[in-house]
Amino acid sequence: MSKDKQNFSIQSECAAAYTDPRGPTYSVGFDVQSAGKDLIYTVHSNTKLRTLKHHIADCAMSLTSFGKKYYVGAKLEDTILIGKRLKFVMNAGQMRGSGEVAYGGTFEATLRGKTTLALLQRKEDGNGSKESSET
Repeated sequence: MSKDKQNFSIQSECAAAYTDPRGPTYSVGFDVQSAGKDLIYTVHSNTKLRTLKHHIADCAMSLTSFGKKYYVGAKLEDTILIGKRLKFVMNAGQMRGSGEVAYGGTFEATLRGKTTLALLQRKEDGNGSKESSET
């Protein structure tokens, strides 16, 4: 929290998580932050499932209120581990609100060793389109 003669700003986060001994992890959170004279409220939840020893599935949703507008978001993520050195992560997400839609997704491959090698491919589409690749 900060305050000067003209402006007051706040940023607060609250989260709780529950880990089931059989594998799944559930979490919920509530965030508040200021943007100019308005406040942004976000409620989010996440479920992480470890279905197999080397497979993790993740699903998340959020609801954001900014001014008199509401935005809904969702994300799916899948992680596959092959041995102790190779990891693949794929995710896709979408945000909707005020008649607009934004999509995004990534594919990441990481090879661990004496030096770590990572490959990242990203695709985003919303107001503008963005593609990137990193090695």
